[in-house]
Amino acid sequence: EQRQYEFMLGDEGIARAQVDFQHAGRVDFGVPVQEAAPQPAGVFRMNRPVEWRDIDVSGRMKAAGFASLAEDAGVRVSAAHEWPLTRCAKEGFAIVLRRHEIEFGAAVTLDDEVEISTWASDARRSAVIRHYLLRRRTDGAVVARFRSLYVWVSLGSGRPIRIPETFLASFAPNFAIG
Repeated sequence: EQRQYEFMLGDEGIARAQVDFQHAGRVDFGVPVQEAAPQPAGVFRMNRPVEWRDIDVSGRMKAAGFASLAEDAGVRVSAAHEWPLTRCAKEGFAIVLRRHEIEFGAAVTLDDEVEISTWASDARRSAVIRHYLLRRRTDGAVVARFRSLYVWVSLGSGRPIRIPETFLASFAPNFAIG
């Protein structure tokens, strides 16, 4: 099943999304998430319980719940490397999600605890790939893998900017090499 979305501001399209759902016994509509870069020594890890807001009517974590966990880890890894959102704003930029590729694995339900690991790779002039690996803590089962593209954007112009060297230096331990 495929769903497509377009978000408008007045008459202007500002964002598009496509979601490919794969169900057991059906055709694979998408391409598997590309293999992640190897985890560096400075991989960031955090744990979070699955809460009521993360689950759907079937009692399992919904896609938005997984995205919320990844977003939370992204904000926390930034703060852990001395770049909280307030510092980014003071420096005149934001880090904007351009694309999430998500591959779902084992199910998680209310009160399960998830370990989220995240690290970066493939730094370019104004963009970085961030990898997320989510595991169920009770048995280590992979519940989701993300490969996300983030772009640095000027708060003044809304246009992509070069990633500040000081930012890259702070994050060096969290970057995969090779």
